[in-house]
Amino acid sequence: MPITLCKITKARKTTSEVTDATARSLTLEIQGARTLASAGDEHSRLKNELRIIPWAELQIMLRNMDLATIRIPDGLSSPPRLT
Repeated sequence: MPITLCKITKARKTTSEVTDATARSLTLEIQGARTLASAGDEHSRLKNELRIIPWAELQIMLRNMDLATIRIPDGLSSPPRLT
């Protein structure tokens, strides 16, 4: 099996202390490593990673991500043109 190198930046700060841009950059690096490790099936790899997190901790993480909020556009930002 061939060896593949993948860049992973060594963190000097915790993820909660970095800027949004740095967090996005690090997330893309981890996503790239996940893609390589899973031979392209990163969703299955991510499911396996989520399964090792205790259920109570996973619920808290998801609750803190505000995924339950549904935003419906009000249409005020770009009104339709009347011709």
